[in-house]
Amino acid sequence: MQKLEDSKERYRIITEYSSDLVKVTDAKGTVIYTSPSHLTILGIEPVDTLNKSILELMYPEDTQLFDHTIRKIVCSQEPQSIEFRRMNAKGDLIWLHTIGTPIINDKKEVEHIIFVAREITERKKYEEKLKQLALYDFLTGKPNRAQFYNRLKKEVKRAKETQSMFSVMMLDLDHFKLINDTMGHDIGDRLLKGFAERVGNCLDGKDMLARLGGDEFIVLSPDLWGKEEAIDKAERIIESLQKDWEFDEYRFKTTSSIGIAFFPPYRLTYEMLLKQADLALYQAKEKGRNKFQIFQDNMIDH
Repeated sequence: MQKLEDSKERYRIITEYSSDLVKVTDAKGTVIYTSPSHLTILGIEPVDTLNKSILELMYPEDTQLFDHTIRKIVCSQEPQSIEFRRMNAKGDLIWLHTIGTPIINDKKEVEHIIFVAREITERKKYEEKLKQLALYDFLTGKPNRAQFYNRLKKEVKRAKETQSMFSVMMLDLDHFKLINDTMGHDIGDRLLKGFAERVGNCLDGKDMLARLGGDEFIVLSPDLWGKEEAIDKAERIIESLQKDWEFDEYRFKTTSSIGIAFFPPYRLTYEMLLKQADLALYQAKEKGRNKFQIFQDNMIDH
């Protein structure tokens, strides 16, 4: 027992000068020691944390996971690591990575747990930024091609299992290249962002709007009660473009062509659906633009 006390005292002396966030708890997670670094890093007085649960001020969604980690340390008598969120004294949410190491007594029981944590908020922000770049279009903030295709694959599988209906709507801005070339790329970018916003306002919360690239966008509408529901959305999108765009000294109107494909037939793959929507979009342009077309089997022959 004396060896245990000597070990704890040496550890306490070391942590007094550590920039890491160190806490010692009993086997149930009640704090018995908090390092001075909590004041400098979190703005929290160490004495205010004593005899309280280590879960205090932790982000609610992370408390269960952290509590499970404590139990795992006690049962396995081995160190465990975890990333979690908590509040600092200002009320800001920060990310921490901590390693919990058990202290075993003479009875071979976990008597205390030493938690050594470091702030990783900036790393988490960077990871989230990378995720955004990987899954979202940087200009419009909408899901990108990769995220949409992944969702579409899952929807094909789900719709087969539930025998439900969904639509894929492919659309673009008519004569966008002319606008981009004559008014400049800045106006073109602002138009794309505005177009994405107007289209989004015509959709339901269950729908997914993504940018495929350039002026091409695509919409997935799951759980349709009938084809009329998708047609109504297409009509709302076309109607939304009747209002002029105003960017700096420019004032103009645009139109959109839309191609719609439906699932079922349940034999269709996600690639076939994309091809059908693309063919329907081509037909809408061939018939004068500013309209939608629903895929028909005879379009494959043209």
